[in-house]
Amino acid sequence: MAKYTLYRIEGEGLAKLEVSAHKTLGEGFSAGQDAVHADTENAYALYVDGAAKRRVGRFGFSRLEAHVADDVSLVGLVLS
Repeated sequence: MAKYTLYRIEGEGLAKLEVSAHKTLGEGFSAGQDAVHADTENAYALYVDGAAKRRVGRFGFSRLEAHVADDVSLVGLVLS
């Protein structure tokens, strides 16, 4: 039985599509790294299955943040 599930995160991070299932964290992590290198458009997330699914890995999430930042006005932004 697979314990870790890799999902593709599309758009602004709202759509999740199951990509693959893995028995170990190592297998799931490797699959996430391979996926993010092969697909330069989307992000990926690895979740552990159970009563409460928890995300245990993120891959390429900065790609999603870049799209959101394009729509944000930086007027009045203060950096400290």
